[in-house]
Amino acid sequence: MLDIFFEGINFALYKKYNTKSLNDLINTQAESMTVTLSFLIGNQEYKVKRTRGQKRSTAELFILQDDSYHSVVSGDKEVNNHIEELLEIDADLFLNAIYIRQGEIDSLVTQKASERKKNISKLLRLDNLDDYK
Repeated sequence: MLDIFFEGINFALYKKYNTKSLNDLINTQAESMTVTLSFLIGNQEYKVKRTRGQKRSTAELFILQDDSYHSVVSGDKEVNNHIEELLEIDADLFLNAIYIRQGEIDSLVTQKASERKKNISKLLRLDNLDDYK
């Protein structure tokens, strides 16, 4: 059940999903789906809304100002890029920070030490420390 919760957050933020097709996320009796997620960065509230019909999808990012939401950017690519900038984390790193997908822990354990160190550094964002010198 917790996986579904994280999948919803991951889809809302980055339009990432584990099904073969995006249409697989839509209930067979429905024509569309909408996922809306509100989140805070510091004291600033944002809301992302993604809608998917059988043939097209939309995405929009909003910011809360003066007690109402105002559009910041729309379109899948634009929303993804803006969210990555806001959160300072890309989709893969976000997913790895939340949970390790089934089977990936085995891969991490069986990797060569150098590869494991590289992936753990990326997960913990240690690979970016040189940028702050």
